[in-house]
Amino acid sequence: MAAGREAAEGHARGDPADEQVSGVPPDGPAGDLEDASPADAYALFGQEALTALLRGGAVQAEEQEAREAAAIATRVLERFERAGVNPNAGTVALFNDEVTIGGGFHMVDPSAGRSADPAGTVSQIGAAELAHYTEHHVYHPRFDEALGILMDHHLLVVASAPRSGRKSFAINLLAETLATRAWGDSPGACYVVDDPEGIGRTGWSPPHKDSGYLAVFERCHVSGLRRTWARAIDEDWIAQVTAVLRESGSYMVLVTDPPQGALVEAATRSPQVMTSLQTVDLVRVVERRVLGHSPAAEARAALRRRLAECDALHLLREVPQPGVAERLSLAILAGEDLTALVKSQRDPDIQVHAWFGLHHDLGSVSFAISSAALEGAGYLTVSDAAVALHTLLATGRQDTPDQPAAPVMPDLRFRDRLSADLPWIEVAFAPGEDGRTALPRVVFRNPSMRHAVLGYVWTHLDGYRAPLLEWLRSLITHSDVDVRGRAAVFAGVIARCDFHHAVHRFLRAWAESDSPAMRQATASALEAVDKHPALSAKVWVLLSSWADQQPPPAGQGLTRTVLATLAGPIGRDRPVQALAILRRILDREDAHLLHPVCQCVQRLLDHGHTAEVLEALLSWSDLRHSPPATVKAALWAFTYLTCRPGADDAAALGEAVPVLLTRAPRYRRQLVELWTRALADGQAQEQALKALRHLVEHHAVPGRRTRLDLGDLLTGIAGRDDRHRARLTYYLDKWARERKTPATSLYTGLIRVR
Repeated sequence: MAAGREAAEGHARGDPADEQVSGVPPDGPAGDLEDASPADAYALFGQEALTALLRGGAVQAEEQEAREAAAIATRVLERFERAGVNPNAGTVALFNDEVTIGGGFHMVDPSAGRSADPAGTVSQIGAAELAHYTEHHVYHPRFDEALGILMDHHLLVVASAPRSGRKSFAINLLAETLATRAWGDSPGACYVVDDPEGIGRTGWSPPHKDSGYLAVFERCHVSGLRRTWARAIDEDWIAQVTAVLRESGSYMVLVTDPPQGALVEAATRSPQVMTSLQTVDLVRVVERRVLGHSPAAEARAALRRRLAECDALHLLREVPQPGVAERLSLAILAGEDLTALVKSQRDPDIQVHAWFGLHHDLGSVSFAISSAALEGAGYLTVSDAAVALHTLLATGRQDTPDQPAAPVMPDLRFRDRLSADLPWIEVAFAPGEDGRTALPRVVFRNPSMRHAVLGYVWTHLDGYRAPLLEWLRSLITHSDVDVRGRAAVFAGVIARCDFHHAVHRFLRAWAESDSPAMRQATASALEAVDKHPALSAKVWVLLSSWADQQPPPAGQGLTRTVLATLAGPIGRDRPVQALAILRRILDREDAHLLHPVCQCVQRLLDHGHTAEVLEALLSWSDLRHSPPATVKAALWAFTYLTCRPGADDAAALGEAVPVLLTRAPRYRRQLVELWTRALADGQAQEQALKALRHLVEHHAVPGRRTRLDLGDLLTGIAGRDDRHRARLTYYLDKWARERKTPATSLYTGLIRVR
């Protein structure tokens, strides 16, 4: 069969004894593939590729970094799958006008029964409201410390995050203080200051002596109003108000957001400013509200089981706010469907809609977007990206070392305000590259929130799309491959919102780029899109379309992007479809694409698809089914692959053993046929002989399993007919004479097989 094939193709090279085949040229490739004409490029490819292979085959640094970024993107997507992240998060109900923002946590306002003071500056906290806050209160870890400060100084500033329980904390401090320092037969009353900005002005004094006052300053997130007053709280203001309160015999707790402006410095010097309440046990809050004080152990255990079964414990971790615990408590007491409530409140789309509806501050928005784009990266990496995005959104242009976009950088302190502005994001410490150093990394408490944030920003903040793309482009070409990989997933998530729009808005432009980083980012983005069940078929239609488009003379970016995509999980999951597209690319007779095609096929081998790859190569190299150019390309691809080590196999065997050689016993029939064709082909023979010599000289070491496998393959080739035997024995003998190699014993073994 093989002899007839040689005759039919006219590729016989004559008597092997007359052949003079040299080894690998010591000075590198015989020609420049990039400058070669299409006709010569095929002839040059094999020699260049195999010469580089025999010398170590180092991949260009740019391509290697692109592969590392792809691996990072794949790990991020796989982590989402393991965590059960909904692939539709951020793409469902984004255009549904019936989405309810913030539903579920609105409760009866306990302040509804307050009585206004005749002076109109304060409102008294009634007995019912006071009981609401004090009867089932779970004390914060720093309560006793705060109580001592308030009693000694009469004024305490609690600068903590909203929804952290700070208001309940303050009212309980005032109630405890007034009960301890009772005047006459009963403690003084508690009041809420209706106009906190009036405190500290000339002539201000508490309207009632021997009383407690709660002043709540909450920033207006939408308009940003009243922020100046909070920044003006300094040591002088604290001293002035303290003196007035002491003279009145009254006490005040001022509740505000985390420190800004002058309050930052005051917090470091004054004992009267408390900036952290520490976390209260939210499960205990539910227990206290539902079971009361000192519940039985059995009742506590039963309640915890119920909370775990309906995922309420996950909700309390993802939204660590006392108000959430109180809402769960009321639902349990009212007999509501707790499972349905928890499910609705864990919905990331609803949470994201609610947050963006209240927060328009560029600093908070920039950090939210940066966290979603680079989740899992180090805090400094995320914050740097957030500052860059903030600058771009604020000025309309990127900040560069040579040309700063803004003369003065804004006072952005993301970490200080994280719990206040973005409670669903946390900075968690994780081991560094050395496995020991703890590095702060930005993560979402609920993994699905990342998709929801990205989807909302892309589909609702219409004015952000252009600067976002400019910012995203800077991330996917970042010098840090970790940033590139995570940003590529960002691109894929927003592409899923409207795939057709994304293809024409940015994906195709990136795919046509000359930059391997841009092309790999496109491939990773398509991988993310492919995870969406409704879009997977569209991804394959797109890849097939791009593969069939003839590239312009100046570049082949589109085809190379297809190859990078097929080399990843998309090709891994559908190898037959991937190989069909590779076949069509080979049929173009473009030698410049042969090397990336080989790399793509190698990745399919690494994914474990040896049978599919070998069957494809057998089909491609069969003249009955393929044109001559495709046959030659397939045989050159095979000779390239014969010496390529597989990452997993190399690690397992402790050295770079070619993957096809490690799998030779299982696929002997296919490998013998492909070797026979390559050694018999007039143009592929020289490269096949170089590859064979490399295998013999490096992997036919006595006592090694690879020696036996290689000898078995050569025996199979020699057994096809006398012509194949003569060719092999000639070259094995020649290599053995040139220098002492394992080829000697292999030659002896072959001539014994008759």
